[in-house]
Amino acid sequence: MFRSRDRKLTPHWVVIAMAACLGLWLGLPQSVRNQIQPTAQATSNYVVNTTDDHDDGVCNAADCTLREAINAANAPNNQNTAPRNVNFAIPGSGMHTISVNSPLPQLGLSQIEINGPTLNGTPLIEINGANAGSNANGLSFVIGDPLGGFGSGVHNLIINRFGGYGISVDAEGVRITGCFIGTNSAGTAAVPNGTGGIRINNLWNERCGDCRRCKHRGRDKDRK
Repeated sequence: MFRSRDRKLTPHWVVIAMAACLGLWLGLPQSVRNQIQPTAQATSNYVVNTTDDHDDGVCNAADCTLREAINAANAPNNQNTAPRNVNFAIPGSGMHTISVNSPLPQLGLSQIEINGPTLNGTPLIEINGANAGSNANGLSFVIGDPLGGFGSGVHNLIINRFGGYGISVDAEGVRITGCFIGTNSAGTAAVPNGTGGIRINNLWNERCGDCRRCKHRGRDKDRK
């Protein structure tokens, strides 16, 4: 008799226990739940469609500068999207030059990929920093992934004439491929950045492959 009663009561205790657990879970702060519960991530794509350098706070199909695209990829509401791709679709054929008038925003989230187009293996997007400021770097990565699997990257860009470094890396797991750093658009002549080509600040698991870098002051990649 008692065994039968236990079997009938067991489902009720299970329901009560599950309800209690749910209540405890919902009572946790959202920030704590985000650390425990995996969050589905979607990919964000930001398409640079002009060579202008301005920032009106919007990156859309009508107008999106490189500066606006980086700011959009950096936005806090994108922390649950990955990767965050900055691509280029500037009207017209051939190479396009983006002349920046002040330092570009730092890459402040991990998994931001800046992907330049190519023609027969040659990059078609030049970022000219002659007017960006005396110590301005071209692209600066400050957040990465220490395991190297979910870092950021820059691919197939020409970066020259900045007063600082063409690329400055203070983040783990950053990949740099197919770029012309401190050269002309063809990669055949020096158009250097003021301080150096690529700076990597005492970190590990960086990957720099298939890049053409202009040697500056005897070094084409500085590691501190």
